Amino acid sequence: MGRSCGYIAMGASMASRCVHVCLVPEFEYDLYGDHGLLNYVYQRLKKRGNCIIVVAEGAGDAIRDFKVGDRGLDDSGNKLFNDVG
Repeated sequence: MGRSCGYIAMGASMASRCVHVCLVPEFEYDLYGDHGLLNYVYQRLKKRGNCIIVVAEGAGDAIRDFKVGDRGLDDSGNKLFNDVG
């Protein structure tokens, strides 16, 4: 559930009211850079000491700065990620 849509993850995040990041496949995001996810998580941890992240199953397909899919599929039918670079 949630492979191509993140409504369950988003609904759970909204219901809990304590989630800082919710990653769903409908919205693209960057991992790296000043406005990337990793920088946000790092800054949040440094300032507040915690960061709650909810990830929908297909959220890896929405990463803009990480190549997906060129290596084919794994045994479960999920796209394989390429090396970062």
